[in-house]
Amino acid sequence: MPRMPTPKKAPKKSAKSPAKKTAKPAKSAPKRAPTKAAKPAAKKPPAKGSKTAPSPRGKAGTLTSDQALARYTPLALQLAKKDVLVCRLDLALALHNLQQGVASIEPYAARLRKEVSGLPVAELLALPDLGLALIFASEQVEQPSPQAQNRQDLARLRELREPMLVIAEALALLGLLPEKKVHDIRIGSGAMDSARDGIALCQLYQAHAAAIADKHPFTAAHFAELSELGERLTRTIIPKSARAAAKRDRASTPDLCNRLYTLLWQRHQDLRKAGYYLFGPELDLKVPTLQARRSTAKPKKPAPAPAPTPATP
Repeated sequence: MPRMPTPKKAPKKSAKSPAKKTAKPAKSAPKRAPTKAAKPAAKKPPAKGSKTAPSPRGKAGTLTSDQALARYTPLALQLAKKDVLVCRLDLALALHNLQQGVASIEPYAARLRKEVSGLPVAELLALPDLGLALIFASEQVEQPSPQAQNRQDLARLRELREPMLVIAEALALLGLLPEKKVHDIRIGSGAMDSARDGIALCQLYQAHAAAIADKHPFTAAHFAELSELGERLTRTIIPKSARAAAKRDRASTPDLCNRLYTLLWQRHQDLRKAGYYLFGPELDLKVPTLQARRSTAKPKKPAPAPAPTPATP
């Protein structure tokens, strides 16, 4: 009888079963890099020949009055005495014309530095400050003693005093005015005494106005003028025995004003050279002279056209 095949045994499973693989955590989405702010578009360089707006310096300068004077005084004092010019300017007009000239050349400052060697461009742009220093210095100058005015006032006072005093003496003889007061006015001499006499005479005539009405030729205007002259002379006459006034500071003398003007005039010549280089025939319009004034002449009216001649038949 044929043998039946023996069934094969299934292989034994190992005791250690392979460990199940742990699932890896899902990867997070990659972080996005922070977005950079968009750069502003680059400004295009100005086209050649385009003008930039002038800065405030060209119009009014950058310093205050006292700063400007402090800056330019040492430079003005370095000028040789033989080079100093006398200032006879309308200073406000000069400053205005300086501002106009500086404002005209300032947009071309870089070009001038490049093309005109030796031109002190920075000094030219600061000319309004120098003009301001000159104005401020002129305001600080002490006025000279009014000796000439005193002499004129004293001469006029004595013209009124003498006839008024003579008539007062006549009225005193008539008993209409107190003789002693009239005598006290007559005695004495000198400028101050004459000034006080004028005041005393006005008071005397006023105190006895009712008694002497219509007995003298003087009017209220005469008395007002005499009194004003006497008061003014009393305040301004300097006695001969008075101490001499202290010398004024160099910074407040007319000499400094003349020196500042000379420095201004020298630098303004360079400003005009720069203006001629830039503007040629338009120089006076763009960079006027220090005392240039606007023309006020009215345009002439054109002559009327002649009447048409009638045609001959």
